[in-house]
Amino acid sequence: MYKAFVRGLSDLQAMAAQVHTKARTPVYGKGKTVNRFPVPDDKVPWSVAFPEYKPTYFEDAKLKKASYADPDILNNKAAPALKFNGTDAGELNRVSHEGRYSLDPDGLPLNPRGRTGIRGRGCLGRWGPNHAADPIVTRWKRDPKTGAKVVDPASGRPVLQFVSILRGDVKEWAIPGGMVDCGEEVSATLKRENTDNAWMETVAVNFHDEDGDGLAMFQLHAGDDAIGVCWKDISRDLKLYASHHQFVEKAVQLRGAHW
Repeated sequence: MYKAFVRGLSDLQAMAAQVHTKARTPVYGKGKTVNRFPVPDDKVPWSVAFPEYKPTYFEDAKLKKASYADPDILNNKAAPALKFNGTDAGELNRVSHEGRYSLDPDGLPLNPRGRTGIRGRGCLGRWGPNHAADPIVTRWKRDPKTGAKVVDPASGRPVLQFVSILRGDVKEWAIPGGMVDCGEEVSATLKRENTDNAWMETVAVNFHDEDGDGLAMFQLHAGDDAIGVCWKDISRDLKLYASHHQFVEKAVQLRGAHW
């Protein structure tokens, strides 16, 4: 009925090597009043000296009681050591898709994409990489009368559709997403932003309904964190949240669809 494939961020380095921008917005997070320390583009890399850099420290108060969250290793020196760049005894994966990451003098992991203007975990539960999965659910666009695949007249390739949600926070179309680690809410995941010491890493998973008689038949309903959901035609002009445009392009390449 459908096939699945997995592509990690490590497969997207050529496309995603640009300096991060969403993780440097002036105000951190939705509904927060935490201001980021301004970081110019040329000062983002850790390899570039920036002696004036004094990032704002912020950790959401909810993390103190969250069962999924790491201990506060910065302010609680008695907290158990975490195995960064490895796997904890509890099988928690702290390896980054982007390779080994450095630690600062306090033993905190450093975002491999560079400075963000916020120190601490922010709203993220884990120090270092917080792994998530983005399911790209696809089907072929079909003629409602004949059931035949719709072919783009310019490219000569069949048109692919995917399940897209309209995010309530930024009003942008996106791939539905969720945390890999147990305990975290999907709705909370979509409101997170990266910091110097905690960041999101995504693996894209494509579930494709080749014949249109499986996944394509399910009724779509928007979750608590979305204000809309639909099957959306895929093309290069599609505007999507964050790096989701790159993930969708990967699915198009795999399926030989119109772009």
